[in-house]
Parts: sequence; C-alpha cells; structure tokens
Amino acid sequence: MKITERLGLLKLAKRNWTMLLVVGILLISLVATVFLVQRQQQMRGKAAGASVTLAMSSAVNSTNHAMVGTPFTVNVSIGNQTDAYEISAANVVVTYDSNLLDLGTNPVALGSFFPFPSGTEMLNKVDTATAGRVSFALGAACPTVIPAPTPVNGQTPCSTNRGSGILATLNFVPKAAGTANVAIIADSGNTAIAAVGQTATVLTSTAVSPLSLPIDPAPVTTPTLSFSVTVQEAITIPTTPRGTMAANLTLLNPTTGAVVGSPFSITMSQNRTSGLYETTSPVVLTGITPGSYRVMLDGVGHLKKELTKVNGVSTPVNLVGGSNTPDWKAQQLFGGDAIKDTANTVNALDFGKLAGDFLNSATQGTSTADFNFDGRVDALDFGALAGNFLKAGD
Repeated sequence: MKITERLGLLKLAKRNWTMLLVVGILLISLVATVFLVQRQQQMRGKAAGASVTLAMSSAVNSTNHAMVGTPFTVNVSIGNQTDAYEISAANVVVTYDSNLLDLGTNPVALGSFFPFPSGTEMLNKVDTATAGRVSFALGAACPTVIPAPTPVNGQTPCSTNRGSGILATLNFVPKAAGTANVAIIADSGNTAIAAVGQTATVLTSTAVSPLSLPIDPAPVTTPTLSFSVTVQEAITIPTTPRGTMAANLTLLNPTTGAVVGSPFSITMSQNRTSGLYETTSPVVLTGITPGSYRVMLDGVGHLKKELTKVNGVSTPVNLVGGSNTPDWKAQQLFGGDAIKDTANTVNALDFGKLAGDFLNSATQGTSTADFNFDGRVDALDFGALAGNFLKAGD
C-alpha cells in the first residue's frame, strides 16, 4: 500500500474516533443533565418552606347552610408551596357522613389542576362501594389519542403541573338535617401525591382540616292552619264537655271568588278555658300553595261564615309554607241551618228538622239541629233557630 493511501486511512480513522468521542461526551452530558435535574428537584423539594398540602373548601359554611335535597359541592385542592415539586398524580380518599349525605349522580368531577382536554380525562378508580367513603385517582399520563390532543391554555395536554389548584370536585346531596363531616384520610396508606423524580409521596402534612357542613331541613311549602272561632250557642262552658263540631273549610281565590282545590273536612272542639271552638289539630292544606286566600267555614248546623271578612269587607289572609295561626276568635258562627240546602238561610226546612228531632232520644248526639252541641235537641236549640230565622250566611 502506498504511503499516501495509509495516511488517508489514518486520517479517516482519526475522524471517526473524534466523532465517537463527541457522541460519547454528549451522551454522558445528557445523563448528567437528567441526574442533575432530578437532584435539583429533590433539592427544591427539601428546601426550606417547601411543602405539598391538601385542603377542602365548600360554599357551605356556618352562615351559608346546605338544605336537604339541594346539591352542593366540595373542592379538593392541592397546594405546592414554592412550586417545589412537579406533580404527576394524586390518589385521595375522602370520608363523609352517610347518614346525612348521599353522593350525587356524578360523584367526582375533574378539577383544573391537571390540564385535561375533553376526551383525554385520566380520572379513574373512583370508588364509592363503601358507604361514607369515596376515593379517586388522577394523573398526568395521557392515553393514546388520535389525532393528538390540542394544547389547552398553552399547556401540553395531560402534562404534569406545579403550583396550586383544584384536583377534583365532589358532588353531594343532603338527605337529612344536621351537621355533616367531610374529611380527607391523609395518611400514606390512603392518600398520596406523586411527583417527578420522587419515589415516595410528597404530601408533607397529613393534617387536613375536615369540613363541618350545617344542613337545614327542606323548606316547608305546604301551609297548615290552626284557628279558633266563637259559636253563638256554645259560649258558656258547661260541666259536661260539649261535643265536637264537624265542618268544611274552603279556600277561595281572593279576586274571582272561585274555589281553590277541594274543601277540607275538619273537626273543632270547645276549649274548656276560653269557650272558643278550635281546630283539634293543624289543618294540612294539601295541594294549596302559599299565597293569599279568602277562607270559608261551614260548620254542622250553622250558617256559612267567611272567616276573612271584617266589617263586611273581605280581607284575604296570606298563607305561608308551614304554620299559620290567624286570629279569628271574633268570628261568630250562627246556628239554625240544620238542613244544608243551597239557600244558605235559616228557614222553614230547618224548623221542620228541629221539630222532628225535638226531645227525640233516638237522635241525641247525632242531630244537626243540636246547635249548641250538648247532645240533645231542646228549647235552647229552638231559641237559637228562632233568633236567627231567615238569617243568611256568607
């Protein structure tokens, strides 16, 4: 081989060795860089003041109560002080009072901490099998999506994240009134936070303040009505208690006078102290919405009376959801209408009924002509009918 050819081969070999040396140096530098980055992350994580914490928050608090049947949410947030770690995943276990709370239809919703575009969500392992406990896991690993997901807010989809934000939102529906406790089980056996370059959870505090959430009963929308009236013939209080009075209570539209709903059958008895006849229990006005109404009372043996009429003028009562106790003690029922005909007047038909039952032992305690409810039809009832003869009701 000629000397010039040997020199050429030597030069080529030298050039190849140089290239291999450069590649080797680059590989060593890359490995060193990765190692230094991981060390830097570890050092940052151990730096003074660095911490990763979890917290819960809700719009429900001591002044803003939840209500039975009305859903509300609890946010589970992560705090990464000084951005010390590059958070990559989280597994969180939450307990709640199952006697007071149910999980909503969508128990756990993704928060904003990890930038997940629609279709690439990595919220998995949502476990609601145990009453009073819900766990969820979410992470930065992105599933294969074709086409590739578009960056969200300038961030690579499914990327890791630093800083602070909401990991997930829990949805609850209160089912009973009381104070419900919601807490994170933050020990390492249940809840963990993973970060790049770390082999153990980076959660630096297991002391997560629980939430005490006050829950009020659902508002009562059905009105109830309790009241007393004066019965003309039964003002006195005899030694033997008077009988009860059966009656129909009817609500009217305050403008048109049309009947609202169906009449309510009620029972009234005499108060042994005041002498007034009062409802024996609150009248539950089923099917009646809160609002303004005229109220009619039609007691057995007595003329119809509009309880909301004052000095001849209808003054509707405003019924609210729940208890209503209007003062109708001055409203007086007049006896004599033994026959409930369309005339709504004390007339000859009523006199005929009284005459037929007069001193009749077979009708004692049952006659509609017993206007004072003393159990018999006698001269006192005749006097009531005579005094109200041809009188008309409302």
